[in-house]
Amino acid sequence: MTIHDLEGAQPMGIILGFGHDLASCKVLLVDDDSFMRRLFEAQVRTLGCDVVTAKNGEEAVKMIPDQKPDLVLMDVVM
Repeated sequence: MTIHDLEGAQPMGIILGFGHDLASCKVLLVDDDSFMRRLFEAQVRTLGCDVVTAKNGEEAVKMIPDQKPDLVLMDVVM
């Protein structure tokens, strides 16, 4: 990737490695704070991603086989 590849790209798309099209990305968002879950879910949805949420790590692990997320975003202080 060069600096020219970054021109006009969505920053989150570059970070996730999905280029310009995030519509097919599924994100599993894990946070024990319901307010933070809703806040981050709304933000990630604006990028065009499908979002599923879990309230703790145990719930998230159980969801992974069925949901098959492309990315898991998890609060490290739960």
